[in-house]
Amino acid sequence: MKRRIGNEQSCSREKARAVFFHPVIDSSLEQHEEREHVCTAVVEAKDNDINPLTMPIDIIGAVFSFLEFDDVAKCSLVSSDWSKAISSVDNLKIDLGKTVIEKKLRFAIKHLRNLTKIHLICSNGDFDSDIMEEFLSICITSKKLKSFSLDAPYFILSIENALKSLFGDDAPNLELFRFSGCRFATISDLIDLLRCKKQLKVLDLSCIRFNDDSTYRNQPGVCRALSPYMSELRNLEELNLFGWDLQHFDEEKLFSGLKLLKKLNARGANDASLAALAKHCSHLQMLGITDCFSDISIHAVLNVLRKSRIKTLRVPYVTGTGSGVVHMKEVCEASKTIENVTVGLRLWHSTVNPTISWKEKEELMVQATAEASNNRVNLRVHVW
Repeated sequence: MKRRIGNEQSCSREKARAVFFHPVIDSSLEQHEEREHVCTAVVEAKDNDINPLTMPIDIIGAVFSFLEFDDVAKCSLVSSDWSKAISSVDNLKIDLGKTVIEKKLRFAIKHLRNLTKIHLICSNGDFDSDIMEEFLSICITSKKLKSFSLDAPYFILSIENALKSLFGDDAPNLELFRFSGCRFATISDLIDLLRCKKQLKVLDLSCIRFNDDSTYRNQPGVCRALSPYMSELRNLEELNLFGWDLQHFDEEKLFSGLKLLKKLNARGANDASLAALAKHCSHLQMLGITDCFSDISIHAVLNVLRKSRIKTLRVPYVTGTGSGVVHMKEVCEASKTIENVTVGLRLWHSTVNPTISWKEKEELMVQATAEASNNRVNLRVHVW
């Protein structure tokens, strides 16, 4: 009986290697329709004892897309067909490490010209930025690049360095931008990066810093300057601003353009932020607000729930005015789509039932939620 392997992105690199190098194909991998023909062909080859060295180049390249960069480089030495197959690799994670950085980039320039997804990890900023620019320019020129992720905590990003190929309208087809822990030289460079990205669906600016100042990103002037440019990302569905204070943005300007937004992660929101979110983002399905330095009222949260389609709500700092039991019943009644909720014990006002222990309050809230939602809502209570 023929078995098929799914190529979903969540599958491990080790399972992907099993296609070529393990005698038994793991049947636990989930199916993915987009590459079903590749999976079927690979399994048929295994069932018929066909040598992987002679398999079609496009199938070999599809499997290579699930390997680590170093493994792909080694595979290029196996045969001329495998070397050619590398050119069809469409997504790759490249850990540049601290050594042989330029050698890795030159290999990518020579062989990897059809990438649609790139994830770069730069643990060292000491390399020739011209080589990085050449590599990215090739990817941009192909008009195929849709996803770009960068983890570069020690590399200052500016319009004059290696990433200038991504600025302005040179990468109009990008759908995902993720910069984790990166440092930008100036706010202007980040603004230029966001210009003309009308197809962008996912934007992750988690823990961004400017000029070695970890607090600079949360200056009201910086956040307000970004607001109109982020608002122009009309197709945006997911926005991650972990480490940014949402209350410092021009909330009305920001959310008025993000009507298709489905997921939002940020911190430092207030009732005004949530009011603007409720007003403009009716498609919202996930909301996560952490580290609030000003109170978020339960009434502001209920307003968002009533005007959107939220399934997952994480607001551990939301503040209640009465019993946590009553408030959780209100949450269940406000939304028919809500499934997962995370709150803190601040939801239970300190003047209400002060003699009840925190543990008892948690248990009462969980029980009330299950009853009010007919076990539809899963409640998690943070105990500080």
